[in-house]
Amino acid sequence: MQLFRQERDEPSIVRVGQEGAISSDLRPFHSDRVEASFKDKFRAELRERLEQVGARLGLGAELITRLTFAETTIRPVVDRLQHLTAASGDFAGRAEALCTTLANLCGKVGVNTPESRDWSDDQWYRDVLEQIGRDYDVSPDRIARFLAVAKLSRDWLGSISTRQRSFESFLAGTRRIVAGTCVGLGRSSLGLTQNRFDLVVVDEAARCTASELAVPMQSGRWIVLVGDQLQLEPHHRPDVVMAVERQAQIAKREILKSDFERVFKSKYGKASGQTLLQQYRMLPAIGRVVSQAFYNGQLSHARGEPVIPPSVLPPIVSTPLVWVATDALGAEGFQRPAADSRSLVNESEVDAVMAILRDFDTHEPFHAWLQEQDRFQEPIGIICTYAAQREFIRRRLPASGLTSRLRENCKVDTVDSYQGKQNAIVILSLVRNNSEGTFARDAATIRPGFMDRPNRINVALSRAMDRLVIIGAMDRWMSGTPMHAVSAAFRVEQAAGNARVLNAAAMGAARSSAAEKHVPRRHTGRGRR
Repeated sequence: MQLFRQERDEPSIVRVGQEGAISSDLRPFHSDRVEASFKDKFRAELRERLEQVGARLGLGAELITRLTFAETTIRPVVDRLQHLTAASGDFAGRAEALCTTLANLCGKVGVNTPESRDWSDDQWYRDVLEQIGRDYDVSPDRIARFLAVAKLSRDWLGSISTRQRSFESFLAGTRRIVAGTCVGLGRSSLGLTQNRFDLVVVDEAARCTASELAVPMQSGRWIVLVGDQLQLEPHHRPDVVMAVERQAQIAKREILKSDFERVFKSKYGKASGQTLLQQYRMLPAIGRVVSQAFYNGQLSHARGEPVIPPSVLPPIVSTPLVWVATDALGAEGFQRPAADSRSLVNESEVDAVMAILRDFDTHEPFHAWLQEQDRFQEPIGIICTYAAQREFIRRRLPASGLTSRLRENCKVDTVDSYQGKQNAIVILSLVRNNSEGTFARDAATIRPGFMDRPNRINVALSRAMDRLVIIGAMDRWMSGTPMHAVSAAFRVEQAAGNARVLNAAAMGAARSSAAEKHVPRRHTGRGRR
């Protein structure tokens, strides 16, 4: 934006694609809204435009007013009648009501309603205009020229977005900034691949496949790729990855690697690339865990002030980091296969998620903050490493007894859909917990499955702004895995007083005891005489 502000000029912007899939900040610039704005402005100015045309043609002010009224008010009713006549169905009642409206409008310009009711022909409307013109000493040619301009205006509004004339392509070809997805910008109807932009910026480039990158890159003189190769890679169908791995004898990690990462680590990338090492989302304690686990401790942390006043938070999240450890639950804390999919669920972690949410729900200062705040649409994010766990939690929430206000302020989703998003508070359900890994220190470690990919764990942890609550196993991750690195970095913050470890088993027992004390027993009537 600074490129344009140097010229003291706000740039023209258009966002193409599905309106429902874009952020609220960009919706005013969506092509549909820009088109609607053009039309509304044109309609609003149409009367003034016609008056100027009439003046240039030497028509008198009174005649111009009557002709303009006919074009802007009577003509649309005639068009509607013609449409009803052409359509199939019984519209007699609606047509009769429009005829009554038409008679009233004609009376306002001092003409009689013609007797002909053949709406398929424009002769009816031409008769009205002839009646208006007879009262003035003006040649029919000048009136015809005035009406030709009015017709041109109607045609412009009617054909502004058709298959033959796409207003979206016009906007995309004339706006100084065009925004959209890589695939969306490549639609042939937009014609952008034939244009040449001075600068093309591809955000989240590390998530793009080679074909997705090729679409915008072919249209730019200068290309800037922005992304983080340590977060989510491009999405490929698992069966395709397996087939390539088997047939081409290429390691899975190499198949998943993004072209952005390849370029960034190439000789050219090392010479021209830049690494941004200052993060602004996470409070320093959360940021340090992410930095130590995934960025070799290189990140610096620019934000120290919390976005939520600490005084409104429940005591369970008195520190920026909390780990609800399920290790003591033993096999009760293990994962299990979901009933209808290859995904996994972990019921003990769902119970812990609900317990944490109840702490927020019963803390009155937090409820008051929720009611007053307008910065976050959903302050609490619940991130699951497996889709089945997400669905499990979504089903549990309505029956959890939580207030509607708290439920409406929670977002539940998977890691894969969370890149680029953030929440003030994040509750992360790890799900993965088993005894299927190798033995270390006389105990079976956790076989990590796809949680051995550091990119996914990095994304899951780095969505939190003020508070990060991790729920799951803490101590049995294999050495060298991403979760082992996260656990080690967490322990460092715990020693510094920035993190807490809670025992899920003890927390559950305490809650059961409290419930027995405060919830009255139901009387069954047994033993009464």
